[in-house]
Amino acid sequence: MSCYSHRERDAAFAAPRTFSLRAVLSRIADHLRRARDRRRQRQELIDYLRSDHRAARDLGITVYDVDYFCR
Repeated sequence: MSCYSHRERDAAFAAPRTFSLRAVLSRIADHLRRARDRRRQRQELIDYLRSDHRAARDLGITVYDVDYFCR
């Protein structure tokens, strides 16, 4: 026989979830920051591949493919 009552067990598993506005806004800001960084890195890569045709050729893509990626 268990020494815990059903009420105590249910209270432990059914803890209320609260969301703070600060946590939600922080996650949104973090997501936007990461998206901005990815966009900047992608643009830097495209600019580099446009300027150095040998690097694009080493990756097996043409300059025309790089221009297609920009669209």
